[in-house]
Amino acid sequence: MKTQVAQSSIDCFHGRVQNDRARQQALILSVMEPGRAYTGQQLAKLTGLTPNVISGRVFELREETKQLVRLLDRQVCPISHVSVFVHVKPVAMPVEQMELLQ
Repeated sequence: MKTQVAQSSIDCFHGRVQNDRARQQALILSVMEPGRAYTGQQLAKLTGLTPNVISGRVFELREETKQLVRLLDRQVCPISHVSVFVHVKPVAMPVEQMELLQ
């Protein structure tokens, strides 16, 4: 019985969870304008996703699919307006990705 429960859990993960991830990644990419940098807070506001979901999906888009790049220039987040001393590293679509979208 435990094997059937485990297999159903695995099937659920590969079905629903992977579909949710793909949908969330597509949503993030759809709100981004090529050539513009975004902080996680900005993406959360634009998509309606929570910051922790944004963080996970942006990591996947950066590290696994290479559809986003982390910019080296730091900036103050325009949404959270945290202290001037706390800067965020925004993300953007790489130049190659921008050319494909045009």
